[in-house]
Amino acid sequence: MKTDLIHPTVREILEGFAWDGTDEKGLFGWSGQLTIQPEFQRNYVYGLDGGAKEVAVIDSVLKGYPLGLLYFAHDPSKAAHPYEVLDGQQRITALGRYMEGQFSVLVEGYEKRWSSLDPAIKDKILDTRLLVYVCEGTETEITRWFETINIAGVPLTSQELRNAVYAGPFVTAAK
Repeated sequence: MKTDLIHPTVREILEGFAWDGTDEKGLFGWSGQLTIQPEFQRNYVYGLDGGAKEVAVIDSVLKGYPLGLLYFAHDPSKAAHPYEVLDGQQRITALGRYMEGQFSVLVEGYEKRWSSLDPAIKDKILDTRLLVYVCEGTETEITRWFETINIAGVPLTSQELRNAVYAGPFVTAAK
């Protein structure tokens, strides 16, 4: 498997992002090149705990903390959307949801939605550089890599791992 480290900004990755709470799959970014929530990924869960995790993502960016590594799979044969998020879709989705006004965070002592932020703070978020490994390989290599990187963090359940490995129309319909 081949990997390359790139450093896109939040602005670049979220170009074209549009949240639709009724369809949590297929979110796109990076000017349509990136599928943020491909079929093999679990649904968005950061907002389920009252939003503490999604607020923590924004708070981390505001404090200048790194968001950790993100992993994208690249398949040049998929002309419409050649990149898919392997790891990081919860963090990317939290950033996009905040920018769409889906929740507020404490900024300088006040609860603020994206629309009420000072332009300089918006630019700080948008200009934040992300660390992204772009991976290319066979489907088997990518699947094994997905399993490996999802051992830590908010662990996937055994069923979520099976859904990732055996993604397809039946699994989508069953969800």
